[in-house]
Amino acid sequence: MDLNQIKVFNMICEKKSFSSAAKNLYITQSTVSSHIRNLENLLGIQLINRKNKSQELLTEAGKLFYDYTKGITPLISEAEAAIASYKDGYKGKLSISTSPTILNWFLVDLLKSFKKKYPAIELILHSAFTPETIEMVLNRKVQYGIIRHTHATYADPLIKTEPIASDRSVLICSPNHKYSDLREVSLEDLKEEEFIVYAKDTSYWRQINDLFHDHSFQPRVTMELSDLFTIKTMVSEGIGISIVPQIAVEQDIQDGKFAVLHIKDVPIIKRYSFLIYRDDFIFSGPSEKFYQMISGRNFFSE
Repeated sequence: MDLNQIKVFNMICEKKSFSSAAKNLYITQSTVSSHIRNLENLLGIQLINRKNKSQELLTEAGKLFYDYTKGITPLISEAEAAIASYKDGYKGKLSISTSPTILNWFLVDLLKSFKKKYPAIELILHSAFTPETIEMVLNRKVQYGIIRHTHATYADPLIKTEPIASDRSVLICSPNHKYSDLREVSLEDLKEEEFIVYAKDTSYWRQINDLFHDHSFQPRVTMELSDLFTIKTMVSEGIGISIVPQIAVEQDIQDGKFAVLHIKDVPIIKRYSFLIYRDDFIFSGPSEKFYQMISGRNFFSE
């Protein structure tokens, strides 16, 4: 079976059309058609519906074939990159997906050190929440993921995980807020406050909301944002209060831009970060150098 045929087939599945596949592969549409025709002849079965546009793109056989082959192209690319890295010494690519919090307030210094030590390695960074990061690792779209989790352990039969960090979250308000001079506040004090929440569809908000629910408290949510920088701006302008990762506001607190409100009788909200990679991942070149730098360390542990 020709790997080019599989590559073309997978691209059609991803882009949902022959023309888009041809454009992305820098080949003609007739070449795409030829590859698919030869692949179907080899397998003795139709994989793609061509005539009736009301039908799904893939036949049942096509769906089955895609389930088996969608990981082949990334694996071949990974193998080619590994050999290139081996030949070129410290050259090559390192791909990582992680949350905005980790990317903006944790990885910066680490990657700065990495680039200084290995300047020829190209870094490819993706900002994504934990479920998408896990999916990218499983589909070989990235070599590593760094995820955040509610608990101190994380298990997945297809993924290896290593704890690398733990951090707490804090309730912040503007220095001009009426509670800014208080060391502690109660949930009763907060019942009329306007909460700005970070990404309601994430485990981060669910963790906070579950904690409030355990204490029979319903926060008055007036704004939801998926960007921590914007949340910080809104809080500093006195538009509301928010619970955010402390690492995202550490310097701002020291600079007096925010006040921290400790909530009486409510446990500290902690998050745990893990380096993840496929169970069958092969270490070589850039990926090995990054692993050596990050593995075994516990950053900003509290």
